[in-house]
Amino acid sequence: MAEHIKIGDVSPRIQYAGDGTQTVFTYPFPIFTDLDIQVYVDSARQTIATHYAVTGAGADSGGTITFVSPPAANTTITLVRDLVVKRESDFQESGEFRAKVINDELDKIIAMIQEIEDRIGRGLFLSTTDTAASLTLPALASRANTHLAFDASGNPIAAADPGSYPASAFMATVLDDADAVTARATLGLTIDTDILSPTGDGSGLSGIAGGGPSLGTNSALRTNAKTIAENITVADHAAPFAVDTTADTLSIGSDGGYANGDTVYVSSSATLPTGLVVATEYYVVGVTASTLQLAATYGGAAINITDTGVGTHTIYQAINAMSVGPITVETGFAVTVPTGSTWSIV
Repeated sequence: MAEHIKIGDVSPRIQYAGDGTQTVFTYPFPIFTDLDIQVYVDSARQTIATHYAVTGAGADSGGTITFVSPPAANTTITLVRDLVVKRESDFQESGEFRAKVINDELDKIIAMIQEIEDRIGRGLFLSTTDTAASLTLPALASRANTHLAFDASGNPIAAADPGSYPASAFMATVLDDADAVTARATLGLTIDTDILSPTGDGSGLSGIAGGGPSLGTNSALRTNAKTIAENITVADHAAPFAVDTTADTLSIGSDGGYANGDTVYVSSSATLPTGLVVATEYYVVGVTASTLQLAATYGGAAINITDTGVGTHTIYQAINAMSVGPITVETGFAVTVPTGSTWSIV
């Protein structure tokens, strides 16, 4: 053994890949005793004499580890120096001061510092240019079953419980997408065709099985302040109808154009069919080319109609039935009140 170990600028850690055949692996850093080195195969720590033997303790350039059995192919072999941190020498007052003793002590101190440097380099730490910050973790009870995250100041916080937000294997392929375009492609969405958009007259949305009452083809929009219009139609899309009491349908002949969800009213020159009431809002359901049914609620069941009534019956949309005014009609334009409807000034 040399007078004392020379500690060079070398990392106290080295790794190799097992191939199922090789048994001897070199460590390039000095150790003081055979017990100063730890040996791992993947994450499993090996036991000296049982799994391997050591040569080269006390040499400046390191030595070798020889396995009893070759580590399996595709495993990772890690050799790392790990000294026990303790002082092994003491100097007596006015006693002999031997160079070898102090050299050995200093060698071990430098070796320990190298090990500390290696461990710090494998951990989280602030960059040299970072401002001072506290990296103290939240208390154990606060961080249990949580994610490590950082607040607006860059300090560690305990994020939401990951167990509350499971992600399937498929959703994992979405979460790792770099941007919205890539995520849409993963989900199979095309902006032009798969995003919900108004169609036709605005009475429906693509991709929606149901919705609110339809705006219909004869709707009017109004501000909260007042409605300013050129021509005002109090009721429109009026059509005479006959009743089929067996099918509970209103036959409107060729005067179609109604859509499921339209809000309508009915009136009669004499008596409405039993089941229908004047000045009552109904919802259109069961539309065909020449017939429709009425429901009391949107998308509800068709109303049971038990007789055909007396006189001429009319179905219409009250597109401008307003309870709040004022309504301003510009000079020179007309107010149209279809037959069967009334205009009251109170």
